[in-house]
Amino acid sequence: MNATALDMGASRADWVELAKRAASGLEVALLWNRASNRVKVVVSDEQVCHHLDFDVARAEALSAFYHPFAYATSHLPDGAPGAASVSGPPPTGEHR
Repeated sequence: MNATALDMGASRADWVELAKRAASGLEVALLWNRASNRVKVVVSDEQVCHHLDFDVARAEALSAFYHPFAYATSHLPDGAPGAASVSGPPPTGEHR
């Protein structure tokens, strides 16, 4: 993971990589911060230079690691862009 994917307030040495996987241009890592005892998932898409990282509860860490987009989307606050996509199926129109 590159430096921009890690917290700027935490030393790079504070983060320990617990798991890492890569496929189809995406790299996903599960990190633990030894100083703060935080766990986060970092997703990097080098093809389009996008990076996503988010804290996870320790009990949900592996699920978030294996399904990072579903986890991140399902934990968006109400009203956030994309939150509607996880609140249920879109309303159906009347069929004639």
